Amino acid sequence: MTDDAIGLGAAGPTCDLEEEARTRGYRRVAGLDEAGRGPLAGPVVGAAVIVPRRFVLRSLDDSKNVSPTQREELFSVITESAMAWGVGVASEAEIDSLNVLGATRLAWQRAVNQLHAPPDFLLIDGHLGADFGIPHR
Repeated sequence: MTDDAIGLGAAGPTCDLEEEARTRGYRRVAGLDEAGRGPLAGPVVGAAVIVPRRFVLRSLDDSKNVSPTQREELFSVITESAMAWGVGVASEAEIDSLNVLGATRLAWQRAVNQLHAPPDFLLIDGHLGADFGIPHR
C-alpha cells in the first residue's frame, strides 16, 4: 500500500459524518463495523477505530470488496495511524443464544471496550439499534 492511498476528502468515502459530529463538539469519534453476519457458521467480529481528523483511505469503501492481501495492507495502515482501535468477537454459541443481531451488538460493545481512548461519539455502520450509552449515528 502506498502513502498516496491515504487522502483527505478523497472521492468516494468522505468525512462528512465525522465532521458533523465534530462541529457538535465531539472529539473522539469512533467508527464501528462488523464482519461475519452473513455466513451460516462462524463468529461475528466487530471493530471500533478512532482515526485522526480527516483520515480517509481512498482505496476503501467496503472491506468486503477487497482481497485478503489488500485487507492485510489496510489493517496495517489503519492500526498504525489510529488513535485507538479494538476488535470484539461473538462466538457461534453467543449467536445461537442472542441471535445474529444481538451477537453483532455484543461484538461491537467488546470492541468499544478495548479502545484505550474512550469515544464520545460513535458512527455505526448499519441500522442495528445499538445503544452503548454513547451518542451515535
